[in-house]
Amino acid sequence: MIITQTQLPELRHELAGKTIAYTCGTFDLLHIGHIEFLEWCSKQADVLVIGIHSDARVQTAKGPSRPVITEAHRLGMLDALRMVDYEFIVEGSDLKAVGWIKAAQDLRPDVCILGPDWADLEIQLWKEMVPGAEIRVSPPRKGHSTSAIVDRIAVKV
Repeated sequence: MIITQTQLPELRHELAGKTIAYTCGTFDLLHIGHIEFLEWCSKQADVLVIGIHSDARVQTAKGPSRPVITEAHRLGMLDALRMVDYEFIVEGSDLKAVGWIKAAQDLRPDVCILGPDWADLEIQLWKEMVPGAEIRVSPPRKGHSTSAIVDRIAVKV
Protein backbone atom coordinates (compact mmCIF):
# COMPACT_ATOMS: atom_id res chain seq x y z
CA MET A 1 0.00 0.00 0.00
CA ILE A 2 1.40 3.40 -0.94
CA ILE A 3 1.59 5.80 1.99
CA THR A 4 3.42 9.04 2.80
CA GLN A 5 6.30 9.46 5.22
CA THR A 6 4.05 11.55 7.47
CA GLN A 7 1.80 8.50 7.96
CA LEU A 8 4.57 6.37 9.54
CA PRO A 9 3.77 7.10 13.22
CA GLU A 10 0.10 6.29 12.57
CA LEU A 11 1.08 3.11 10.71
CA ARG A 12 3.15 1.95 13.71
CA HIS A 13 0.05 2.39 15.89
CA GLU A 14 -2.15 0.49 13.40
CA LEU A 15 0.32 -2.41 13.26
CA ALA A 16 0.63 -2.83 17.03
CA GLY A 17 1.50 -6.43 17.86
CA LYS A 18 3.10 -7.12 14.48
CA THR A 19 6.82 -7.26 13.81
CA ILE A 20 7.81 -4.53 11.32
CA ALA A 21 10.87 -4.58 9.06
CA TYR A 22 12.05 -1.40 7.33
CA THR A 23 14.53 -0.88 4.51
CA CYS A 24 15.30 1.74 1.88
CA GLY A 25 16.50 1.78 -1.66
CA THR A 26 16.21 3.29 -5.11
CA PHE A 27 14.62 0.28 -6.86
CA ASP A 28 15.21 1.80 -10.30
CA LEU A 29 14.87 -0.68 -13.17
CA LEU A 30 13.51 -3.42 -10.93
CA HIS A 31 15.54 -6.61 -11.46
CA ILE A 32 16.05 -10.07 -9.96
CA GLY A 33 18.54 -8.75 -7.39
CA HIS A 34 15.82 -6.46 -6.03
CA ILE A 35 13.29 -9.29 -5.96
CA GLU A 36 15.68 -11.61 -4.07
CA PHE A 37 16.51 -8.81 -1.61
CA LEU A 38 12.82 -8.02 -0.99
CA GLU A 39 11.98 -11.72 -0.57
CA TRP A 40 14.71 -11.98 2.07
CA CYS A 41 13.53 -8.79 3.77
CA SER A 42 9.92 -9.98 3.89
CA LYS A 43 11.01 -13.07 5.85
CA GLN A 44 12.49 -10.91 8.61
CA ALA A 45 9.15 -9.71 10.03
CA ASP A 46 5.37 -9.82 9.71
CA VAL A 47 5.22 -6.54 7.76
CA LEU A 48 7.72 -5.06 5.28
CA VAL A 49 7.87 -1.27 4.85
CA ILE A 50 10.05 0.17 2.08
CA GLY A 51 11.35 3.72 1.82
CA ILE A 52 12.07 4.69 -1.79
CA HIS A 53 14.65 7.38 -2.51
CA SER A 54 13.17 10.47 -4.11
CA ASP A 55 14.06 11.36 -7.69
CA ALA A 56 16.04 14.35 -6.35
CA ARG A 57 18.07 12.13 -4.01
CA VAL A 58 18.84 9.63 -6.79
CA GLN A 59 19.97 12.42 -9.14
CA THR A 60 22.25 13.80 -6.43
CA ALA A 61 23.80 10.37 -5.87
CA LYS A 62 23.92 8.95 -9.40
CA GLY A 63 23.77 11.92 -11.78
CA PRO A 64 21.19 13.74 -13.89
CA SER A 65 20.31 10.74 -16.06
CA ARG A 66 18.98 8.79 -13.08
CA PRO A 67 16.61 7.55 -11.99
CA VAL A 68 15.43 5.95 -15.22
CA ILE A 69 12.03 5.26 -13.64
CA THR A 70 10.26 8.09 -11.77
CA GLU A 71 9.51 7.81 -8.07
CA ALA A 72 5.78 7.52 -8.77
CA HIS A 73 6.34 4.57 -11.09
CA ARG A 74 8.86 2.96 -8.70
CA LEU A 75 6.23 3.19 -5.95
CA GLY A 76 3.72 1.51 -8.25
CA MET A 77 6.11 -1.31 -9.12
CA LEU A 78 6.83 -2.08 -5.47
CA ASP A 79 3.16 -1.79 -4.59
CA ALA A 80 2.44 -4.60 -7.07
CA LEU A 81 4.84 -7.01 -5.34
CA ARG A 82 3.27 -9.46 -2.89
CA MET A 83 6.19 -9.35 -0.46
CA VAL A 84 6.01 -5.57 0.08
CA ASP A 85 3.31 -4.34 2.45
CA TYR A 86 3.87 -0.56 2.52
CA GLU A 87 6.02 1.82 0.51
CA PHE A 88 6.66 5.57 0.61
CA ILE A 89 9.01 8.21 -0.77
CA VAL A 90 11.77 9.18 1.66
CA GLU A 91 11.75 12.95 2.00
CA GLY A 92 14.87 14.95 1.18
CA SER A 93 17.60 14.90 -1.42
CA ASP A 94 20.75 14.68 0.72
CA LEU A 95 23.36 11.98 0.29
CA LYS A 96 23.48 11.20 3.99
CA ALA A 97 21.10 8.80 5.67
CA VAL A 98 19.23 11.59 7.48
CA GLY A 99 15.92 11.08 5.65
CA TRP A 100 16.08 7.30 5.95
CA ILE A 101 16.84 7.46 9.65
CA LYS A 102 14.12 10.07 10.28
CA ALA A 103 11.63 7.72 8.62
CA ALA A 104 12.86 4.84 10.80
CA GLN A 105 12.51 6.98 13.91
CA ASP A 106 8.92 7.83 12.93
CA LEU A 107 8.04 4.21 12.13
CA ARG A 108 9.92 2.64 15.06
CA PRO A 109 10.43 -0.70 13.26
CA ASP A 110 11.47 -3.84 15.06
CA VAL A 111 14.05 -4.58 12.36
CA CYS A 112 16.05 -2.20 10.14
CA ILE A 113 17.57 -3.94 7.14
CA LEU A 114 20.72 -2.58 5.55
CA GLY A 115 22.46 -3.76 2.41
CA PRO A 116 25.72 -5.71 2.60
CA ASP A 117 27.79 -2.68 1.54
CA TRP A 118 27.16 -0.73 4.75
CA ALA A 119 30.26 -0.14 6.91
CA ASP A 120 30.43 -1.01 10.60
CA LEU A 121 30.46 2.68 11.53
CA GLU A 122 27.23 3.30 9.59
CA ILE A 123 25.61 0.26 11.19
CA GLN A 124 26.55 1.62 14.60
CA LEU A 125 24.91 4.94 13.66
CA TRP A 126 21.66 3.12 12.88
CA LYS A 127 21.81 1.32 16.24
CA GLU A 128 22.21 4.64 18.04
CA MET A 129 19.64 6.59 16.01
CA VAL A 130 16.92 3.92 15.96
CA PRO A 131 16.98 2.52 19.51
CA GLY A 132 15.12 -0.71 20.05
CA ALA A 133 15.39 -1.80 16.43
CA GLU A 134 17.47 -4.80 15.56
CA ILE A 135 19.85 -3.98 12.71
CA ARG A 136 20.22 -6.78 10.17
CA VAL A 137 22.48 -6.78 7.14
CA SER A 138 21.21 -8.61 4.08
CA PRO A 139 23.38 -11.24 2.43
CA PRO A 140 25.30 -10.05 -0.65
CA ARG A 141 23.83 -10.65 -4.08
CA LYS A 142 26.55 -10.55 -6.70
CA GLY A 143 25.98 -9.78 -10.34
CA HIS A 144 22.85 -7.65 -10.03
CA SER A 145 23.11 -3.89 -10.40
CA THR A 146 20.86 -1.27 -11.94
CA SER A 147 23.94 0.81 -12.79
CA ALA A 148 25.44 -2.14 -14.69
CA ILE A 149 22.19 -2.61 -16.62
CA VAL A 150 22.09 1.10 -17.50
CA ASP A 151 25.72 0.92 -18.66
CA ARG A 152 24.99 -2.12 -20.88
CA ILE A 153 22.00 -0.34 -22.43
CA ALA A 154 24.10 2.79 -23.09
CA VAL A 155 26.74 0.73 -24.90
CA LYS A 156 24.11 -0.81 -27.18
CA VAL A 157 22.50 2.51 -28.10
